[in-house]
Amino acid sequence: QRLIDEELQLRDYKTSSIYDEYPDRLMLRMLVRSIYDKAKDIENIEYLSDLVEVLLYEELIRRRARNLS
Repeated sequence: QRLIDEELQLRDYKTSSIYDEYPDRLMLRMLVRSIYDKAKDIENIEYLSDLVEVLLYEELIRRRARNLS
């Protein structure tokens, strides 16, 4: 979660692609891969990539909802 927060903090600005109405699938996959590459040195679990993806999407939804309010 910490790595996801750090990565999204870098991309958290008004015109960022994370706030696009329809986020680009490639951008999301590259973001997951970037976080996964950092996390695999810390955690060694079989489903780490899936976990990173789910946590990332959850955090993106939370941030997008917060910016709409």
